[in-house]
Amino acid sequence: MFKPVNLVRLDKRTTSANFTGVANSKALGALNQIMDNALFYLNVTVVAGTNPVLDIDIEGIVNGVNYILGSFAQATAATTEVITISNCPQDIQITTVIGGTTPSFDYEVNMTR
Repeated sequence: MFKPVNLVRLDKRTTSANFTGVANSKALGALNQIMDNALFYLNVTVVAGTNPVLDIDIEGIVNGVNYILGSFAQATAATTEVITISNCPQDIQITTVIGGTTPSFDYEVNMTR
């Protein structure tokens, strides 16, 4: 098990965004293009607004094409969640969609393999 890699740093966000991270050899040790399993950790610490919702997808990038590998449960309050992705590619993108009236979320996403 390697040290966790922070893909999305803990910060306050009010709009949807894409975060591209590469789980490369510098961060995780020597890897092939496809890793065995990867664990992704969501930590939502603060939620504000009216009917706020946060959707987060984990995408793998293979040969320049994005594939949805998994999704965290929709967050509407402070929460933590861990999901496992099998046969996870080396290149990762975290895609977030924030909705509601004046929504605000403080969250981070980390990964290990």
